[in-house]
Amino acid sequence: MSESQPPRRAVPAGLEERVRQLLAPFRGDRTMTVDALKVIQQAYGYVPPESLRVAAEELGVSENTLDGILHFYEFLFPRPVGERVIRVCSGTVCQALGVPVILRRIRERLGLRWYETTPDGKYTLMPLPCYNTCAYAPILQIDTLTFVRVTPEQVDEILDGRLEGVEGLPCGDGKPTPPREEVEL
Repeated sequence: MSESQPPRRAVPAGLEERVRQLLAPFRGDRTMTVDALKVIQQAYGYVPPESLRVAAEELGVSENTLDGILHFYEFLFPRPVGERVIRVCSGTVCQALGVPVILRRIRERLGLRWYETTPDGKYTLMPLPCYNTCAYAPILQIDTLTFVRVTPEQVDEILDGRLEGVEGLPCGDGKPTPPREEVEL
């Protein structure tokens, strides 16, 4: 049984040539699919859907395989995004500890809903899948900077660059989890 392929998209000549050039080091290496998509994204800011056919040919995989990978990993973007990507944890604990109010503040400030980009192209808002870092909830990321135990009052400071975040997610750093302040219910 053959794998069903998505409808063939026309690939602009410049894009096809550039993608082939970018993926030359990966040619025929089926194990490099994620890296190949990351290289395309570095060049274009996202992975143009039209590039998947060319990438599939270069890597020796199906276009469907690449499309699945593209939509599986949250660090790969199937459509253009802003200069800065804001991610807010969509996990249950983060939701319970204040994400709805944080999102409301982001929406008031930037006018964004999930997957939208500001008209000036500066910010895109995306959900961050739960990374099981509940001790640090609620979590907000801007690009690779992570902000933990975020309060709605901190949103403006974070967006204005006045509050420092940590590089990457804080889980697995080998340090003990600091105790959370007790909250009266």
